[in-house]
Amino acid sequence: MTIDIKLNVNTIKTELASKKQKAQRLLDHMVLNDSDKYAPQATGTLRKKGFDTVLGSGYVTWNVPYAKKVYHESGQPSLLKNPNAKRKWFEVAKAERLKEWERRVQNEFN
Repeated sequence: MTIDIKLNVNTIKTELASKKQKAQRLLDHMVLNDSDKYAPQATGTLRKKGFDTVLGSGYVTWNVPYAKKVYHESGQPSLLKNPNAKRKWFEVAKAERLKEWERRVQNEFN
């Protein structure tokens, strides 16, 4: 008995790359939205700049000069404009939502 298997490797690579890109875009979107819930807000610039992130890039950033300082400062940020505000807002969201992120990304990739 002879079995002849033909694989179109280029098609498989293209399909996998497409699935990976969709999964990455979903993960970036979830990380951004879930983290934004906890980002401090004084003027709104910090939170707004997070949405300049290029979804699918694998990098979610809050690109303002003071973001790093605000992220790592000690103490509680002002809760006046965002009652959910926390320091290290990504870490807070990750602790709360990581399992959901993993589940949804896996589903998207499959």
